[in-house]
Amino acid sequence: MSKVWVLSLIARTKENDVKPVNNDGKRRNVLNRIVYTNKIDELDTDIAILKSIGELTIPNFSECVWRAYVSVNSRDIRKTNKMLIGKIIDSAYDNIDVHVNNIYKKILMKENHRADKLMLIDIDSTDASVISLVLFRLSGVTKIHHDLSRATPNGQHLVVDGFDVRILDDISSVEVKRNALVFLKMI
Repeated sequence: MSKVWVLSLIARTKENDVKPVNNDGKRRNVLNRIVYTNKIDELDTDIAILKSIGELTIPNFSECVWRAYVSVNSRDIRKTNKMLIGKIIDSAYDNIDVHVNNIYKKILMKENHRADKLMLIDIDSTDASVISLVLFRLSGVTKIHHDLSRATPNGQHLVVDGFDVRILDDISSVEVKRNALVFLKMI
């Protein structure tokens, strides 16, 4: 199976007074890049490339706060390629202007195009007792991928194998996501 990950730079509205806009004056707060790697720790070069693209295409790029993320699950590009071909054919008949790169990335991030079945636990709290409670409840229930898990500005992203998510339902600052982005770092 051919697998890739989606790397994203995102400028969140609540962290920026200035709105990032491209050369046409249109708002552009997300930059994506498809990466071929087996280790999240080896994404610095890809982040630098994406940052360079941002600096070239978004005049006020350096005035904004950007977050780097990567998809929690690798993506199955064979499935994506099949769906893309169908979309291009449909668009051709509808006489629609097709932006293949944007369509491809949207298709790639669809949940049924995941090559892996990992989950992201988004802990929106820096309170050590909340993080400890989550870790306690997960112990013996699922595998935590510490090499993929990261501290975030607002708490923690834990990457785990699938499990019965109801064991975390009563913790208000915790959200379990099946198809999400893992925080890497601030840019």
